[in-house]
Amino acid sequence: MSAAWRRYGARVSFAWDHSGKPLPVVARTVVDTRVRRLVSVVSRPAGGGPSLGYAGVPDGMVKILQMLDRQRERTGVGTAGHVCAQVTAREVFGRHRLPDADLVAVTGTAAQVAALPTRSALVLPYRLHAVVAADPAWRRRMSTGERQWCETRIRRRKLRIEVAADRTDFDFFYDRIHLPTMRNRHGERARSESRVRAYECLFRPGLLMIVTDGESRLAGALAHWSQGGRTALTPRLGGVLDGSAELHAEGLLRVMSYLILDWAERHGVQHVDFSGLEAWLGNGLYGYKRRLTPHLVPPPDHRANLALWWHVRRDTAEVRDFLVANPVLEDLGDGTLRAVYFHDAHRPARLDIPHTCANVRSTRLVDLDDLLDKELTP
Repeated sequence: MSAAWRRYGARVSFAWDHSGKPLPVVARTVVDTRVRRLVSVVSRPAGGGPSLGYAGVPDGMVKILQMLDRQRERTGVGTAGHVCAQVTAREVFGRHRLPDADLVAVTGTAAQVAALPTRSALVLPYRLHAVVAADPAWRRRMSTGERQWCETRIRRRKLRIEVAADRTDFDFFYDRIHLPTMRNRHGERARSESRVRAYECLFRPGLLMIVTDGESRLAGALAHWSQGGRTALTPRLGGVLDGSAELHAEGLLRVMSYLILDWAERHGVQHVDFSGLEAWLGNGLYGYKRRLTPHLVPPPDHRANLALWWHVRRDTAEVRDFLVANPVLEDLGDGTLRAVYFHDAHRPARLDIPHTCANVRSTRLVDLDDLLDKELTP
């Protein structure tokens, strides 16, 4: 295949994955949820933890199942392996052919998910984007502690952000910053855009933003503009130099988010979309992005048409421990979300796990004895 065809194919596949235009969104939703075969996976624990199941669009194996695996591993229980199969939408949503696991997540359209049983289950957003208005008040909306923390580090290290435009800049970012960070942080689970897609669909029409201390390039983010013009910026790929654990521990990615917002305000950008996260509060990605006090909104692509059914299939001590340690978000349908904390007589709700964002203010406490005994609706 010629280089020109590879570039064309990259642009077409990127649009198929991320376009927000109505026709591609509808087409992708139909193909993913009704035409293509779905996946059904059971993640087996390496020890005494709950088994985790996922069924639905293949995208969810990365977005949902890998995240749930990581949350289980945070408790000291590893992943022994995955048992995978292909199923049809009719088998999942019509015949309820579900993964044989203790906890099961199923992804489909809102209508498909509504057909699943409500007993011992909640319906959650499949994906959310963290969007921050880059107006002059964005600093005041941040917590005082986070703002002072970022400003102190910027001042001490004389950090600033620069926009880079040369091919050599892209190669340095991709090879020395982004890929090493993904490998070091996520190992075999690392996921990213291919080099050709990153160059053709992000770098050429977008922005490469590099954090420097005046001597060295320490971190960077590759961003693209919204389809409506240069009013909204979405950082898509990021990382720190050579995937350095020291730079990551110093919080350089947190500082970079602050610098991006500062740059956006100075250049008349209205919003910065810090991209996607899942509806589990204990996920590190949620904790990192909520510090910016974003609005959590549906994705601008076909993923906005998806919902997630979170089901307790077996009531065990390990399942209860996992649920209490991993509160979730539910959509109230009016542009706001609500944090749901689980508890029972022996496990207090983990209210120490923070939830607040611009449109996440309220909470709901769910007694697991009620959840696992009768139908539960928000």
